[in-house]
Amino acid sequence: MLRAERLCAAWASALSTGAMEGSIHSVFDRAVNINTAGGMVSMLPAERGLYPWSCTVQTSAPLSALGLKPGMRAAISRAGMRVDEAGLAVDLSAARPVNLDIWQLDLTVPPAAECLAALEALLFAEGSAEGMRPLAVGGADNPFSAMIRPRLCALHTAFLSGEPQKAGEAAAAIAGCGPGLTPSSDDMLLGYVCAFYALACQAGQGREAALAIGRAACKAAAAKTNAISGAFLLQCGEGLASQNILDLFYALFSGSPGELAEAPARRILSIGAASGADILTGVVLSLQTLQTHGTR
Repeated sequence: MLRAERLCAAWASALSTGAMEGSIHSVFDRAVNINTAGGMVSMLPAERGLYPWSCTVQTSAPLSALGLKPGMRAAISRAGMRVDEAGLAVDLSAARPVNLDIWQLDLTVPPAAECLAALEALLFAEGSAEGMRPLAVGGADNPFSAMIRPRLCALHTAFLSGEPQKAGEAAAAIAGCGPGLTPSSDDMLLGYVCAFYALACQAGQGREAALAIGRAACKAAAAKTNAISGAFLLQCGEGLASQNILDLFYALFSGSPGELAEAPARRILSIGAASGADILTGVVLSLQTLQTHGTR
C-alpha cells in the first residue's frame, strides 16, 4: 500500500462530503491523472510540489510502474484510493491537507521593481525560448509566440477593464497554442491568471469580482484545449495554484529581498521541457501589465 503525504485541501474537503468514483485518464512516470465527476484529480511523487486537486505519495518507483492503465476504475474516499484492476491501494487517511488557495496568502506589498527585473532576467537566461518566453522578456519570436503576440492586447484590456465576457473571448483566442502536453499558451494563461489573483489579493480587491474575470478566462480557454490542460485551467480559475507558485508569490509580495524568489522560480522553470518557462512568462506578463496599470 502506498501512503499519501500531502493532499490538496480543496480535494480533502470534497472527499469529506462523500466518496468519488473515477477512471484513470493518463499515466506518466511523475503523474497519474484520474477523471471524476467533480473534475480531474492527480497522484504525484512526493518530490514534486503539490498541485491543486492532487496528492503526493512516497514511492521509489516511477508511477508508470504501478500497473495502472487508462480506463481502469478508481474508488476514492478520504480514507484512501483503490484501483482494484491494478491491485493498488493508496492510504489517504493521514495525508496532510494543504491549502492551495491564492487568497489565503498574506501578501503585504506589491513586488518591487528590482524583484520583477530579477525574475525577468532569470526567465531570459534559463527559460526555454520554444514557447511563450519572447512575449515577456524579448528575443526572437518562434512560430507560436508570433501567433499569440497580436492577441495579447485584448487579454490585457479585458483584465484591466474587469470585463469577464471579454476576458473569456481573449483567453479562448489564445488557448491551445504551442508544443507540449499542456500547450505553451495554456501554461502562460495559467501563470497570468494566478498573478492577476495575487495582485487583486494584495490590493484588497474583492475576491468574487476577481474570480469572475479569472473563471471566465479559464473556462473559455479550457474548452479550446485538451483534457489535462483544461483541468489545470479550471482549477486555476477557482483561485488554486501549485505550492511552487504560492511560494513564488509569497516571496514576491512580502517585501523580502528579491533573491528569495529565485528558488521557487527555478522550481517552476524545472517543470517539463517548456511548461515552467511558459507559466513564469504568464506571471511576468501579468505583473508587467496589470501591476503597472492597476487591476479593477
